[in-house]
Formats: sequence, structure tokens, C-alpha cells
Amino acid sequence: MAIGNERKRQAVESLTQLIREIMSLEDEKVIQAERLGNDYCFIELKPELGEFKRLAFTLNDCDATLSSVKAIKELVQQLANVGTAVQALQKYKPSQNTNEQLQLINNFRAVVEETFTAATPIIAMNAARTIDDRKASASAFQAEIKKFSEAIQEQLHVASESAKGAKFAADEAAAAATTAKKAATKTGVSEEARHFQTLSDNHKMIAKVWLSLSAVTAIIILTLAWYHFYHPYNVTPAEKWIVLQHIISKLIVISILSFLLIFSVRNYNTSRHNHVINEHRAKALATFQTFVGGTASDETKDAVLIQSCKAVFGHHASGYLRKESESSGSPMIDLLKPFVK
Repeated sequence: MAIGNERKRQAVESLTQLIREIMSLEDEKVIQAERLGNDYCFIELKPELGEFKRLAFTLNDCDATLSSVKAIKELVQQLANVGTAVQALQKYKPSQNTNEQLQLINNFRAVVEETFTAATPIIAMNAARTIDDRKASASAFQAEIKKFSEAIQEQLHVASESAKGAKFAADEAAAAATTAKKAATKTGVSEEARHFQTLSDNHKMIAKVWLSLSAVTAIIILTLAWYHFYHPYNVTPAEKWIVLQHIISKLIVISILSFLLIFSVRNYNTSRHNHVINEHRAKALATFQTFVGGTASDETKDAVLIQSCKAVFGHHASGYLRKESESSGSPMIDLLKPFVK
């Protein structure tokens, strides 16, 4: 007898702890509106969640010791199953299989329905004790049982209606998946466009630096040339070696400055080339979504995709480099063509 009482006490403690956790359960933990947004959250579970929490408050007012250990453990197991279903909802990610959301919804509804069934004996026993304590008539007892049975039938009816609407929910999930894919594509294109625009701006700034250095170097060369042209050295025939020394030193200085000028100009042309190319790529990606969203034809969308790939992966002449040539294709474009035909 003592062992049986100890088992019941432990079962009642476990049940009480689970009931308190459910009573303090926030709707957001199940619906996940803040994490998933209105398009992917489990807002359709709000009615079942409300009924389930009301059941928890009802159980909290009941004396579970009136029921058998088996009935208490069955209810504890069902409440634990609900906790597992809630954890599965919290782990759901929109990028997963679209059918998974529908499965999670149906699983939550199923375990809640089973919990109502498991709670029936405990609530019925407490209802019977309440009626006995109040010395109610047999008709009053039957009315209470009938009321509770109607509540159970109502929950079963809600579950049945939910099952009937499964196909509609699946269609909504498919539409949500399509919306998610479009949103992901648009976001990815926008991110790449910003990436190329950033590169373009960086190369534009670097080009300005090289242009400034080229201008300064050219001014120094012209200033030295002008100074030495209008301020010649007066030397005697015996000092010809001094003239040669001055000529060599001037040639060295002019050569170094000329090399620096050529180097700066080439780097300026390279930076301007990279600026133009990356800006072209950024604009191509920025307008890609506009062209794709403006047509319903798959052939037109494929053509826009090919042209966007050419703009990104193809070789283009900017006018800043010598021996530039436009390229009509690239390995990436050739790999993509079979998939868009």
C-alpha cells in the first residue's frame, strides 16, 4: 500500500508541474509570429492553444489523487507529448520542406485531442465528487456529465473540421513556399547588386587617387623642364665633365618621374575599368527583378536570366584598357543555357 501511495504521489507531482508549465505557456512559444512572421507562423493553432490552456486551468482545480495511477500517468505522458510538439514548432524553419509545417500543425492538434481524452477520467472523477459534496440529485450529475461529453464532442468536431481543411492548408503552404522562394531570390539578387556597387565605388575612389598622383607627377615634370630650360648652367669648356654630370642626374630624375607618371596612369585606367565593369554588373542585377516581375512568360524570364548572366560573368570593354574586346559568352553562361531552355 505504501509503495502504491508513493507512486501516486510522484505521478501527481509530475502532473502538477506540467500543468503549471502549460498555464504559464505564452502563445508566442507556439504561434512563433515574431520569429517566423505572419506568412509562416502557426496562427491557425491559436484556437486549439486557447482550449488547451483552459483545460490546464481546469485540471489545476481538480484533485488528481481521486484518479488511478494509470490514469494520471497517461495524462502526464500526453502532456509531455504536447511539450514535444511545441518544441518541434519552435525548431521549424521556413526553408525546410513545405509539407513539414502542415505535419507539425496536424501533430499538435492530434496530441491536444488525445490529451482531452486522457483528461476525461480525472475531470469526471472531480465532477462526481463535486456533485456528491453538494448533494446534488442524479439528474444534476447526468447534466454535468452530459455537459462535459458535449465539450469533448465539440473538441472532436473541431479536430474533424481541421482534418477537412488539410488540403486547403497544404495549398496555402505551397503558396507560402513559392512566396518564400521569390523573396529569397529577390534578396539574393539585391545583396549581389550591393556587393558589385560597393566594389565599383571603391575602384572609383582609388582611380581618383591615381589620377591625382598622375597630375602631381606631371606638374613636377613640367616644372623641372621649364626651370632648367630658362635657367641654363654657365660652364667653361674645361668643366664639360660637370655638364655631363648634370645631364645624367637630370635624366635619372626625369626617368624616375616619368616611370611614376606611366605607372600612375596605368593604375588609373585599371581602376576606372574595374569601376565601370562593376557598376555595369550592379545595374544589371538591380534591374533583373524588375524585368522578371513584369512578365509571366517563362521564355522571357529565361532570356532575361541569360542577359543578366552575360552582364555579370561576361567580358566587357570599358574604353580604359588597350586591346579590349567584348565577349559574347563565358563558361558560366554556357553551363546555364541547358537549364533555361
